[in-house]
Amino acid sequence: MNETCHDIVLTGVTDIHILKKDYGYRFRAGMGQSILLAGVTNFEWRIAPGLAAPVTRLYMGSESGDMERFVLHVQFGAPCTVRISNPDARCYLYIEPEGE
Repeated sequence: MNETCHDIVLTGVTDIHILKKDYGYRFRAGMGQSILLAGVTNFEWRIAPGLAAPVTRLYMGSESGDMERFVLHVQFGAPCTVRISNPDARCYLYIEPEGE
């Protein structure tokens, strides 16, 4: 998918990968399809109050130190619903309990 994402909803998400590439950021939930986030320069996470899916693993960085290949990997303790909205340079990630 090579377009601006306006309110894409993903269900059953147990992990999120965001990878910085030379041409922009790539977002992937689990083993799903990668989504190119063209024009995005930053991310804002909004987690629903009382979310019963704790973050069980959080990794930020690059094994090689190469900031052009920076990765963020987040694992949740239970499936979540993730809504992605990037109407401009800021990409919003709304994390909610499964089925909300």
